[in-house]
Amino acid sequence: MRKKSINPLEVLFVIFSLLVIGYFIYIINVPPAEEAGGLASLRPGLTLTDKPILAVSIESQSFKTENNACFSIIRGDVENLGGEIAEESVIRCKPSIYPPAETKTEASKKISSIAAGQKSSFEIETEIKCRDNIRFNCMAECKNC
Repeated sequence: MRKKSINPLEVLFVIFSLLVIGYFIYIINVPPAEEAGGLASLRPGLTLTDKPILAVSIESQSFKTENNACFSIIRGDVENLGGEIAEESVIRCKPSIYPPAETKTEASKKISSIAAGQKSSFEIETEIKCRDNIRFNCMAECKNC
């Protein structure tokens, strides 16, 4: 009697079939992101949780003062990418230079409420020790949302 050999193509076909069946079972049993409370995306076509997601875009200008300090004006927009209305938000800006600069005043500002999908502009003035290539990283923190 001859022994029947295992065909590698048949093995691959069986493994692939099991993966496809498992994927369909997964799709049927996993709830959508908004039902599960997860974050799907930040842009159209995908949904968010009920918490606001705030995106910040900025531009800054710095001017050297007489006492060798830099006076900086930070202008930007905060956009609520989805979720509840951001009732109160705080923008915090830190200089991203090395070594870190010492800020005389905290570069932060409260902004009013932003509805989902809306933008709000802000302007912050701050004075820091002068360094070359001063850039700012700004974050928006949602308070009481």
